[in-house]
Amino acid sequence: MPKSLPLEKQIRQFIQAEVRKLGGKAWLLVENNRRGFPDLTILHPLIRHAIFVELKRSELQHTTPQQTYVIQELKNLGQDVYVVKGTEQAREFIEMFKSLLKK
Repeated sequence: MPKSLPLEKQIRQFIQAEVRKLGGKAWLLVENNRRGFPDLTILHPLIRHAIFVELKRSELQHTTPQQTYVIQELKNLGQDVYVVKGTEQAREFIEMFKSLLKK
């Protein structure tokens, strides 16, 4: 029997918990009127800018055209934006985030 994919909510909760353990905040902006805005906004006192994360359940999922547009807008403004697809990429993202804290 194939292993089921984690829900996007489970991936989000994992990232939020790990960022919290590292002293940061990972907010889900629920009342955002900007369609396509990334799922998480991450802030940490050692990193002087926001990090935006769009979540997908698996590597097979892609961003919508609106999400792609917003991600490019944020990048054009000099922001760090990541698309995290699945549990393995979520773990890799946390390792990358930890490395940012060591700089």
